[in-house]
Amino acid sequence: EDPVYGNGISGTVEATFEPKLKLAASAIFGTKNGFRYWFVDALVEIPSGVPIFPAVAFYSFGGGAFYKMKLDTEGVGSPLGKTASGFIYVPDETLGFGFKATMSMGVQPGKQAFNAEATYEMAFNAGGGVRYINFRGNGYFMTPPIPASVAKLQEKAKKLAEVAEKAGGKDLNEGNGAEAAASAVHGSPGEAGEKAQVWASTMIHYDFDNRTLHGNLRAYVNVAGGLIKGGGPGGMAGEAVLHFGPAEWYIYVGR
Repeated sequence: EDPVYGNGISGTVEATFEPKLKLAASAIFGTKNGFRYWFVDALVEIPSGVPIFPAVAFYSFGGGAFYKMKLDTEGVGSPLGKTASGFIYVPDETLGFGFKATMSMGVQPGKQAFNAEATYEMAFNAGGGVRYINFRGNGYFMTPPIPASVAKLQEKAKKLAEVAEKAGGKDLNEGNGAEAAASAVHGSPGEAGEKAQVWASTMIHYDFDNRTLHGNLRAYVNVAGGLIKGGGPGGMAGEAVLHFGPAEWYIYVGR
């Protein structure tokens, strides 16, 4: 019996299908201290894209569902709890069901005009009711698309897990934690290449237990190789932060 995971089974499978369809999936099912837990996770890369609207397509997507498990932020997990997306989860009796989804999309053909990536997550309490909802995303205009592959998504997941471990279990959705977590998942303007023209990032998190909403939005401009460029770090042209809670609320624009 494992001291962290108890008794159970876990496994991972990777496959490549023609034409150039890549799939990675993982699952873990177990029991610990009398309660059952599980996690299933998958990532798919489709270089040619899957049309969803006229001239718009998905190029990669991943998703996972979990029950009585949480992201390991204390470094106590092991490869037994590692998912296909690169995260390590550990059992948590206080949590109920949860799910997350990650995807990249863009115009078709010619992703340079617009491409984007986003991650959405929702988790429930063990006794019912939503614990939190979280959304993070980036949008790129007139920008070469960032490579969206299974390996790339796994790399981002690993970086986010490292940020979470350094935070020691603290909330990653506010203050410096939000910036570090967003950078880990979605990167920085530099990752889109020096030819990036317009780039925007957003994060919105609602904590139902504490009745707190927190979010931020940042926009970056770097046109014509820096001829027109935002005055902030990395070409940041503007920023907005909002926070609403029982004890305080504020909205900052243009900090």
